[in-house]
Amino acid sequence: MSQDDKQRLAVFEQYGSEFDANVAAGVLRANGIDAQVVIDSTATALLLSPVRVFVFERDLERAREIMASEADPTQPEDGQQEKG
Repeated sequence: MSQDDKQRLAVFEQYGSEFDANVAAGVLRANGIDAQVVIDSTATALLLSPVRVFVFERDLERAREIMASEADPTQPEDGQQEKG
């Protein structure tokens, strides 16, 4: 991989909501990966808003490993579920 390739941004994941994308980006940042959330404003106006998280290509594989090892941060942990 050339030096220029290491500086390219890559789509890590696409999310259905800005909240979920920001949670994922926060997990990546907490693990030392620079992650940026990008919202397509045209699609947002049409309520078709894919929200993408970008990372540097050099960090893409590590980002996948980190997220694969994390529990879903948008769901309650075992024993913490709401009772209704």
